[in-house]
Amino acid sequence: MLDFVNDWGGLGLALFCFFAAHLVPARPAVRGAIISTIGRQPYIAVYSALSIGLLMWVARAAAGSPYVELWPYDERLVAVPAIGMLVACLLLIFGLTSPNPLSLGRSAHFDPRAPGVAAVVRHPVLWAALIWAGSHLAVNGDVAHLVVFGAFALLAVAGMAALDRRSIRRLGRPTWEQLARRTSNVPLLGMLRGATIRFGIGTSWRAAVAIALYALLVVLHEILAGVPVPL
Repeated sequence: MLDFVNDWGGLGLALFCFFAAHLVPARPAVRGAIISTIGRQPYIAVYSALSIGLLMWVARAAAGSPYVELWPYDERLVAVPAIGMLVACLLLIFGLTSPNPLSLGRSAHFDPRAPGVAAVVRHPVLWAALIWAGSHLAVNGDVAHLVVFGAFALLAVAGMAALDRRSIRRLGRPTWEQLARRTSNVPLLGMLRGATIRFGIGTSWRAAVAIALYALLVVLHEILAGVPVPL
């Protein structure tokens, strides 16, 4: 029992702290109390820094856990996270900076006929997390990484359903259905429902920031995750 705790306790504690730090502030009363105390911008800054630090802890704990192979490493699969992370970075930046009252974006200037990135997926930030987890799982076929990336994938999927329920309560079902008509949790289905995509200056700078983030993650991967990017 002591050996098990020594081998896996660090990963378990890191995961517990990460999810606790995200599930507790997700409660509206808790989040509202914190924001009213320190302000919205400081809350976002502290929450972001805490999330990055805890994610680094989880990644390093997984890398340091006992290696129990489930499927063999295949260097050809390195292309999966290489491509997947570029898509994830695009969804993350567009999701955080675009109007989207149905998810984590602001309500102002949202056009349900041309919902922007929400036409690709209704919850782009959570889809970015799902792609990050799934693409990395392809090249990390061991128990520790299956636990980590599997947990993050499940959290992302559950989060989409939770955000939909919260939006319906906040907006009312008729309004939500009107705003969500040309969006979907299924990728690209919103575009098949008639949504239009507009390209402009905002698209250009968002894409540039996403590509810069992707390059930064490649350079800092060993610092952030404890393992270098296989080249």
